Amino acid sequence: MKIQEIIQEFIPCEVCGNSDISNFYFHVFTHWGSEPFVKCCECEEEYYSRSAKEALSKIEKKRSAKKPRVRVTLHPEEDCEIMEYAR
Repeated sequence: MKIQEIIQEFIPCEVCGNSDISNFYFHVFTHWGSEPFVKCCECEEEYYSRSAKEALSKIEKKRSAKKPRVRVTLHPEEDCEIMEYAR
């Protein structure tokens, strides 16, 4: 889902009638748990986007379903050997 598609859901603005897509923007409040909003720049009205919330939820589920990445930890003595080899 593209951001323009999300913004199109709220054009024209219900408050001021703004229909210029360049006068809207999309933002997400992460401190509330990824809450997506579209804001009209003309009248400062904010609209909650359910479709964007569903898309964000799907992305979060996919990320949590992925296997954890393998990390390689070097010991200090191995670190020194690598540094000497690089010289």
